[in-house]
Amino acid sequence: MSKKYHWLVAILLLTVLLNGCSKEPLKFRNLLEADKYYHSNIEGMEWSVFEKGLSKNAQVSKDDFQSFKKLIKGDPESFHVVLDNEMYRFSLDKELLYQTIWKKEHGTYKLKDIYIYEN
Repeated sequence: MSKKYHWLVAILLLTVLLNGCSKEPLKFRNLLEADKYYHSNIEGMEWSVFEKGLSKNAQVSKDDFQSFKKLIKGDPESFHVVLDNEMYRFSLDKELLYQTIWKKEHGTYKLKDIYIYEN
């Protein structure tokens, strides 16, 4: 077979894989995993991807997403506290940066709400 055929097959397989992956909702087994994912990936994330990690009755708007993205891109050093289905992220000066509320749906955590605290 020719090299063109191999390249065509490789490109088609890659296209199918990439398209299939974008339709799969984000799945998080715990809040720390979810928080780490957003911290690592938010910079290049679009609303359409972020939206897949929201619960069915989420109260998170596109503006909330943009504010969250801006806060995380600033990469403040911080620590967190988890209580039940809520995570609180604090600066090293013990100022509350944001609070996330999660809902477990079908065995995976989905973001229900986010509160960003600005100085």
